[in-house]
Amino acid sequence: MKSDDFSLEIVVIYDGECEFCRECIKWVKKRIPIAPLPFQSGDLASYGVPFEQCSKEVTVICNGRVVGGANAISFLFTLAGKKFLGAL
Repeated sequence: MKSDDFSLEIVVIYDGECEFCRECIKWVKKRIPIAPLPFQSGDLASYGVPFEQCSKEVTVICNGRVVGGANAISFLFTLAGKKFLGAL
């Protein structure tokens, strides 16, 4: 997927009670269109991801692909055009 192809919904499941996580979501939203979803209040079953996973790591769902943890962050950085950060 190219960073300029945002015809698909990008769901980012994150910790809605974590100030750092909320600030990161704001940063990402300024760069790419995402649908942020706090794991505490979201319908995780509709996305096929377990509560346990989402309570421990950020999870990104895009085009049927589920990516969690550091790989999810890398995925978002890459989509935002920050390939160097995504490679870290």
